[in-house]
Parts: sequence; structure tokens; C-alpha cells
Amino acid sequence: MTTLLLDSRTIGFVVSLLYVLLPLGVWFILRRQDDPGRLGIWVSGNIAVGLFISLAALGHGAPLPTSVLRFSVALGFAGTMLRALALHHHLGQSVAWPRMLAVLAVLMLGFEMARRSSLTDRALYVVLVMLTGTLWLCVVSSRLGRLRASTSAHAMSIAYGCAGVLLALRAWNLLFGTGESITLDRSTNSLLLTLVMVFTAAFGNIAYIGITLESVYAQAAVQTLEVDRISQAQRASQAKSERLLSLLRERDEMLHLLAHEVRQPLNNASAALQSARTVATEVATDLAPRLVGRLDRAQSVIQQITSILDNTLATTLLLSADSQLAPVESDLETLVALCLADIAPPARPRVRVEHDPGLRTAAFDPGLMRLALRNLLVNALAYSPADSPVVLQLTECEEPLAIVFEVVDQGRGIPESLHARVFERGVRGPQTLPGGLGLGLYIVQRVAELHRGSVDILPVRTDTPGAHLRLTIPQGHAM
Repeated sequence: MTTLLLDSRTIGFVVSLLYVLLPLGVWFILRRQDDPGRLGIWVSGNIAVGLFISLAALGHGAPLPTSVLRFSVALGFAGTMLRALALHHHLGQSVAWPRMLAVLAVLMLGFEMARRSSLTDRALYVVLVMLTGTLWLCVVSSRLGRLRASTSAHAMSIAYGCAGVLLALRAWNLLFGTGESITLDRSTNSLLLTLVMVFTAAFGNIAYIGITLESVYAQAAVQTLEVDRISQAQRASQAKSERLLSLLRERDEMLHLLAHEVRQPLNNASAALQSARTVATEVATDLAPRLVGRLDRAQSVIQQITSILDNTLATTLLLSADSQLAPVESDLETLVALCLADIAPPARPRVRVEHDPGLRTAAFDPGLMRLALRNLLVNALAYSPADSPVVLQLTECEEPLAIVFEVVDQGRGIPESLHARVFERGVRGPQTLPGGLGLGLYIVQRVAELHRGSVDILPVRTDTPGAHLRLTIPQGHAM
């Protein structure tokens, strides 16, 4: 019957293979789940320990050269530190490489002093350092298990705790043992080292796989919860948006109804006043001029109310959203005539139209352009002297192709302090007329934006006071 002898070389080669092959398997399994740097530290640490074990086993057959001995011990110390640093990385702590190198240098200095003392001191020093490193691994993995609720980390802590107990027994044997303090070829030492190395090689790497996969699953669970939370928030936001859209539709319907119910009586009253004015002008009496004046003032009030109503409806229904326009080819003379009809009769003669005779049609939204041009004219008439003219110029620009409306008055002009804000909603000048809402020029700008055009305040000559505004509406491909 053949007896298998467990000598130091056999132990060393078997365990070193475990320390090399198992980490390679860990890398293959976790290469797409774990952090590459952290995984590399863990694998490198285990391989370094495996090389240390194999070189230490060779040293029991024949003494190793001093340089090789130092190298093997450095591998053992560095391997333990690297594994601990990988676990620290799992805790979210960065790897302090300068500190690690400094600690390694101090440990190697201590080994050099123990090596020069005696063989027993050298072996005891190495065992005590490895014991300290093993306890470090035990503490870090235990902390990881508590903080991450990781069963695998707790299992790793138990494994390294058992390895620490076995290394402590080895240190005790070196200090107080008889005849087995140095050699590893006796049964007690061979069994002890075999248990320590195989136990930590197998259970340490298996537990590391579990730690990483548990972390991946925990992150996936957190991401799933976050996705569910975002989905719920989106559903709630969508439901809220649908409710708001429903309320907006109801508001629009009510505004249309209100506009129809209010505008119709105003139109009837305006028509009645116009008829009364015609009759009054035909009556040969001293009261006719006074009567016509009062009728004109009433007509102006109705037109002012109509203008405010139109501006408010345009702001709330048409210009508050970037709706897509469908410009149509429209007659410019008709547009100007409609805008003049919207102005109070006494003020109409003040508007002087300078229209390029070759410019007949242009593409725009007729309703919005009528509203914008009317606002420009009403503004100019309101803020200029009652007997001063207001000029409306219609020209064409070729580069880029555009239709240009310019309104020039002889009033006080727009203060410099308001130039940057005059087209904002609700902004009014210091001499705003009663009932003004600050919507006129805002609507002009929004009409220009919807046509991809612009409205600008142009400088005026110093000898000619007033305001000069230019509305540019692109044509053709420029729109």
C-alpha cells in the first residue's frame, strides 16, 4: 500500500495553483460585472500570494538566494494588501497607492532585520505579518457585510477568521513548539498550512464572486426602483397634463363663446352709431356738429373695447403657443383698408399710406397681420399729437426676400429705458392710455415670430421726434 507523503513542496505547488487558477476564474466570471480596476487588484493580489507560496515551498528543499527570498516575501505581503484594498474599494474607498508602498517598504525593512537575526525570527515575522493581514481582511469583509447586508462578505469574514486562528496556532508553534518550529515536513505543520492556504484560496475567491454579484443585483434593484419611480412620475405628469389640456380646451371654448356673445352686441352698437352719425351729418341744425362729435367718441369707445377684446383673445388663444401658420397670398391694399376700418373715424384721416405701387400681394396670415398692423397704427395715433400725421410705409426687401411695414409718428417716442422690454407682455409706457393692458406691441412681436420675422425700433432724426417701428415678414424660402 502506497502512502502519499504531504511534504512542503507538494503543499506549495498545489496551493499556489489554487491561488493562480481560482482568481483567473473569478476574472473570467466577473469581467463584465465588476469594476475592471478593482477586479484587477483582487486577481493580482491572489496571484502574488500564490507565487509567494510556491517560492516558499521551493525554499524548504534548498535555500533560496537572498534576492529571491526578499522578492517572495514582498509578493506575500503585497498580495495580502491588494486583496484588502479591493475590499475597501467595494466600500467606496479609493486605493491609496503611495500609502500602500510606504507600508510595504516598512514591512520589508522589518523582514530584513528578522532575516539577519535567525531563521526562527524570520519565519515568526512572516507568520505574524500574514496573520495581521488576514485579520485585516477579516475586519474589512465583516464591515462590508454589515454595510451592504452581504451574505457573501460575512462568509468571507468567517473564512479569513478561521485562517487567522490557524496562523495564530502556527505562530504559537514557532514560539513554543518542540522540534517543529522550523521544518514543515512534519504532519502537524503540513496539515496546518494545507488547511490555511486551501481554505482561504477557495472560500475567499468564491465569496468575492458573491460580493460582486450581490452588489450588481442591488444596483439593478435600485435602478429598477428608480425606473418605476420615474415611470410613475411620468404617468402622474401625463395625467396632470391631460387634465390641464382639458381645462384649457374648456377655457378656449368659453372664451370663444364669450367673444361671440360680447362682440356681436358691440358690432350692432357700432353699426347703429354709424347709422346715427350718417343721419346727423344730413340734418341741417346747429346741434349736428356736437351730435356727430359725441357719436364719434362713443364709436371710439366701442372700437377701443373691441381692440382690447381682440388683443386679449389673440394673446390667450393664438399667440401663447407656437402654432404652425399656413400663410396665404393676400392683397396688401385690402389688408390696409381693413386696418384703417378698425380705426376710429376721426383718426383715419391722420394715417398717410405710402405704398409701393408695384407691391400688390404677400404671403402671411391675414387675421394676425391685420391685428399686428392695427396695433402699430393705434399705438402711433394714441402717442402722437392729435393733429400730427402717422405714416404707414409698405416696401419690399430683396435680400432676404421680405415685405416690410414701417410706422412713423411724431410723438414723444419710446424711452431708451424701455427699448429692451417694450415688446414684453404687460409692459406699458409712462403715458399709457386708460384701459391699456400692455398687449399691443407684445402681439406685434409674437405675430412677427410666428411668421419667422422681426419687429424693430429704428432710430429717428434729432430734428424729428417720434417713434419709428419696422415689421419685417419674410417671403418665399426665407419663411
